[in-house]
Amino acid sequence: MDNLEYPARLEIFHREKQSRMTAFFRLLLALPAILVMIFLTSLTAITCFLAGVGIVVLGVYPKWLFDLNVTVFRLEFKTAAYLLLLIDEYPLSDRSDEISIEVDYPDVDTDLARLMPLVKWLLVLPNSFVIALGFQLFYFIAPISWLLVLFSGHYPRALFDFSTGMLRWLLRVRAYAVMLVTDEYPPFSLR
Repeated sequence: MDNLEYPARLEIFHREKQSRMTAFFRLLLALPAILVMIFLTSLTAITCFLAGVGIVVLGVYPKWLFDLNVTVFRLEFKTAAYLLLLIDEYPLSDRSDEISIEVDYPDVDTDLARLMPLVKWLLVLPNSFVIALGFQLFYFIAPISWLLVLFSGHYPRALFDFSTGMLRWLLRVRAYAVMLVTDEYPPFSLR
């Protein structure tokens, strides 16, 4: 399945040159965004639960609840991309020249089965296991990438594609099992 077909899509545009100065101070610069993200992510646990109740009990996914969840997920993934040096845009800004995160609003009657939110957490375990293994490799790649950007100003394309692919895969799994916007099983793919 192509990334463009799945209801949750993430694209990060590779730049040839990155800011070496902000790369050095990235963790410090990202601290306000991380704090906001932690607060909003705890709120999202409640709103995603409410979305699941709405789907199972009422057969609705309120648009305002969807919009709130998508906004928080965008902030979460923009912050992760910023911390991983994939983008230079500050996560709390409205600019999105370097990253695109799109999630389609589901039609509950045709796109979602009412009882699926009760079992998605179980169905997604194989995907979660493989992602956890991928992130073990990712923890070795991230410091190497940081050093390469810091000293050369370039993020090697292969490492960039792997990092972007891991975030893309994680977004699809989160859209399926946490945000509950699709019943289409997330593919085991970095693309």
